[in-house]
Amino acid sequence: RFRSTRAFGLTMHWSASDACVDAVASGCPNLTSLNLGGCEEVTDAGVEKIAAGCPNLTSLNLDACELVTDVEVEKIAAGCPNLTSLNLSQCKQVTDAGVEKIAAGCPNLTSLNLGACALVTKVTSTLFSFHVDL
Repeated sequence: RFRSTRAFGLTMHWSASDACVDAVASGCPNLTSLNLGGCEEVTDAGVEKIAAGCPNLTSLNLDACELVTDVEVEKIAAGCPNLTSLNLSQCKQVTDAGVEKIAAGCPNLTSLNLGACALVTKVTSTLFSFHVDL
């Protein structure tokens, strides 16, 4: 029913769960833009579904998805190689190791927000040819 949907947002739906994200990822394979900013209940399991089910994503906002870790950031890098914009601000469990995977797996990236990612150092920003928001 929503297979042709290209953009979807659940911004600030704090109670949005992995089940909700799974439904979006499996039901909207043509998504190019997904905004989950502020969805604090989304975990690695939900992000894994996005990486597996939304290969056409060019924009992904995971701002304040504090349960997301490097494990799933790596899956995003592998499953969403067309990303041009990624917001991981306030993803407090993401480290330099996860950002390195993004640098390697998302060659089209032109915007990366890592604001308030306390475990990411400024050195990581040198992996990109554009300004990285830290």
